[in-house]
Amino acid sequence: MYPVKKPYRGSFNFKKHFYAQIDDLREKTDSDKISEEFQCAQLLDLHPKVKYWVRNIPKQQQYSFWLPTEKDYFYPDFIAELIDGTIFVLEYKGGYLGIADDARVKNVIGKQWAKDSQGKRQFLMAKKQDDFGRSLEQQINQILLTN
Repeated sequence: MYPVKKPYRGSFNFKKHFYAQIDDLREKTDSDKISEEFQCAQLLDLHPKVKYWVRNIPKQQQYSFWLPTEKDYFYPDFIAELIDGTIFVLEYKGGYLGIADDARVKNVIGKQWAKDSQGKRQFLMAKKQDDFGRSLEQQINQILLTN
């Protein structure tokens, strides 16, 4: 089950989303710019190593992917299965949120989850531009094309 509450209504035709509808994905912001999470979804959909992906629905413990935190659960933004069967989890953090304590905790948990998998799981906490000056696409490619 994938309990969609706010179905995607944008113009881009996603081909690799696992379900027929995508929940809570806005193509444009209120200022009519392409949304950053939409860009994440597009990059996953167009990536040759991605078999399919899902826009994870937060706070749906029974249906969604989550990782435990000290206080509750962490629901990463996107989950993908790669062509080779590897699971790739992507959490997107815009600007200032990338340095918040909550983001640091989620990053540590995600990296540990991936580390414990003998290479069968990958995790990326991405932002528009990382500390090395890499774009969102470059960050995703760094993980997907080098592993």
